[in-house]
Amino acid sequence: MLMCWGGVVTSLVGVLMIVGYLVSKKSSSVSVEKLSPFECGFSPNSSARVSFSLHFFLVALIFIVFDVELLLLYPYVVNFSDNLSNKISGSNPFSSSDSFFEGWLFLGVVLWNIELKVVS
Repeated sequence: MLMCWGGVVTSLVGVLMIVGYLVSKKSSSVSVEKLSPFECGFSPNSSARVSFSLHFFLVALIFIVFDVELLLLYPYVVNFSDNLSNKISGSNPFSSSDSFFEGWLFLGVVLWNIELKVVS
C-alpha cells in the first residue's frame, strides 16, 4: 500500500514540476538591469557584505553550547527523574563535578565578557 501511494505522490510531484516549468515565463532578453540587485530603486554603491559584531558572535556561540548541553542532558533527566533529588544532592560523584564545572564555566564567561567590555 505504501509503495502505491509513493508512486502516486512521485508522479504528482513530477506532473506539477513539468506544469510549472511550462507555465512559467521565460524571458529571452536578459539585460544588465534585470541581473543587478534591487536596492529600493537606486544602484548600490558599496558591497552588501557587513562583518558580524563580536558581541553577537559570542552570544550566539554561548547559546549554541548551552543549547546542545541541554539537549544532551534531557534524556538523562527524563530517565532518572524518580530520584533526581538524590542525584543533585551529590550521591552521584559525577553530578556534583558537572555542577562544579558548569559553575566555573559560567563564572569564567561572565568575567571574560566584563574584561572585554562586551556586556553593556
